[in-house]
Amino acid sequence: MIRTTFFEDPAFTMMSAAQQKEFRRVLKKVGAFENSTGQKLDKGFTKEQYVDLFNSMNLRHVNSFYHHKTQLAKYVKYLVSIGIVDAEQSSILDSVSQDDLVVNGEKVHYYKNINMLYEAVKDTIESSESYDPAMFIPTVVEIFLSWYGLTRDEIVDYLKEDVLDDGIMIKGEKITPPPHILKYFTDMRDAIGYYQQARGVIFHTYVVSEYLIRSERKSHVQPMDITNQMSRFNRIMGCAYSLNPDVIRESGIFFRAYQLECESTQFDLDDPVFASKVFGDDFTSDPKKGKKKQYSYIADYKRYKQLFY
Repeated sequence: MIRTTFFEDPAFTMMSAAQQKEFRRVLKKVGAFENSTGQKLDKGFTKEQYVDLFNSMNLRHVNSFYHHKTQLAKYVKYLVSIGIVDAEQSSILDSVSQDDLVVNGEKVHYYKNINMLYEAVKDTIESSESYDPAMFIPTVVEIFLSWYGLTRDEIVDYLKEDVLDDGIMIKGEKITPPPHILKYFTDMRDAIGYYQQARGVIFHTYVVSEYLIRSERKSHVQPMDITNQMSRFNRIMGCAYSLNPDVIRESGIFFRAYQLECESTQFDLDDPVFASKVFGDDFTSDPKKGKKKQYSYIADYKRYKQLFY
């Protein structure tokens, strides 16, 4: 089989172990597309077929698209070198750009607003059929803190005292979430634990802590705990929603950016200082890397607008 031969070729074996693992991951996605469509890359693809292939990968970020395209180009170059496909295959693949891709409507890649996110959260909780839905409140609070722009490192350090009866403090600024969302925050602030149905009903008591997010074992959870909690929550619906910190955080950032764009006459994302403030990232300390990252954010922001506006 051609793909097996490739894995034995110096073009592959000279890669580092990490590069080999990533390459196999990309080609596994290609294999899944081939199996679902009956089309074979080793027979050569049209541009439309390459576009369909990339769309099937559900690539949300511009950087992800170009990373997958670069990996795929190496394999296509190998196929050309051994005479399996025509040399024009490299040119056809090279002609595919991010603008050719469509937003996949089957899964949510971004959230238009906080109400759309709330409906996904609410649907997930209701589908869980949990004995005590309060067990999900820490995860739900993490989700909405992500929406308001906090990273996992910042979420684990978020204090109870920053949850007010009429709002929440985010980086020194008072935010007033909708009442049905604010209730998650106040419930988490005041909670002492939650019930779980096992061999009988068990009450899990939270460790006493100054931090808002805590558990029955930890007074101060770690960023990986946030990732794991959201991942488990996301799997309740078979990952039908993109309930992970990065998707949610960027959705909130892009939502607020769009609001600002509609209201401001000075909206200039080409300005690295302005873009840093809008996207909550630093594009100025390392101009070379910052510029690349800045335009990646801009491209992703355009995808967000393409999806909803």
